[in-house]
Amino acid sequence: MAQDRLRAHDTVMNLMTDILADTRRYRDEAIKTLSDVKGGGLLAEGMTREEAIQILIENIETYEGVLRRHGWTNEA
Repeated sequence: MAQDRLRAHDTVMNLMTDILADTRRYRDEAIKTLSDVKGGGLLAEGMTREEAIQILIENIETYEGVLRRHGWTNEA
């Protein structure tokens, strides 16, 4: 019984680690895309540069909020 709980805990912790690693990668990708957009990169048809920048900033803030809630810092 205790081993089952420990195994379940390990599984949950591994899943959380994977999710947080993915979230950090998505954040990093959004930051790079934001830089590209600000530098004149291509946009989706019908989207203004200002709209793209706002969407990317909101995504970055969301990712950072999730990461901070789970102990991530920029120094980590």
